[in-house]
Amino acid sequence: MVSSGQTYFLTNKKSQTVCDLSGDDQTSVIGFTAQGSDNQKWKVQDTGNGWTLQNIFNKKYLDFDKSQGTSPGNGTKVVAVETNSPCTWDIRPDQNDSNAYRIFVRGSNFNVDLSDHGNPNPNTPVTLWEKWEGENQVWSFKEA
Repeated sequence: MVSSGQTYFLTNKKSQTVCDLSGDDQTSVIGFTAQGSDNQKWKVQDTGNGWTLQNIFNKKYLDFDKSQGTSPGNGTKVVAVETNSPCTWDIRPDQNDSNAYRIFVRGSNFNVDLSDHGNPNPNTPVTLWEKWEGENQVWSFKEA
């Protein structure tokens, strides 16, 4: 169960890589080998109207790239941004694994997806994609 105010590593079910704030630009969100560093830790907060995910390293919030518009779409990059009104997410248990979750843009069918069908190689982009049965869209929340 995900608890508000807790800090987690988000581990992809298919690749076993974690959701990592890129050290190159501190904005891109990538899949990377777990190292336990602060750029791989995310604090979740229940706002009462969805969840926010804030990176421990630089306090940026998980969001999606809005440079092409404000609506999510297949392949939209997941990024970390500084903002006073962070993106809210729906965190729902996966229907096939009650110990893992899907992270949806609030009110949509677009969820956080490790690109290239869950490519385990370091630096694989994390994007949004419409929900399908792929385990590359399923994440475990492990306390940091």
